[in-house]
Amino acid sequence: MKGLRLEKMDDILHDFKNPAIAVAGFAKRVQKILKEGAYPKNEKVDQALNILLKETSRIQELALTLHEKGKESIIDLTKYRRGDFNQ
Repeated sequence: MKGLRLEKMDDILHDFKNPAIAVAGFAKRVQKILKEGAYPKNEKVDQALNILLKETSRIQELALTLHEKGKESIIDLTKYRRGDFNQ
């Protein structure tokens, strides 16, 4: 059951992260087009693109953080003395 939940969580995070990657890619392409001079410089467009890139990066980082927290890990309890978990 736990394996199914972890698999479902991976699927959700994958579906969450992929659109963020796509949006960031398109924002970078638009920035490149603007830098090449194909369109007149527009400070508001530049600002909006920077916000898009920043926020999509945050979404990706959040998805990776949640992914890491959802993974199981092995803890070696042999290094702890009986009843003393502060070491």
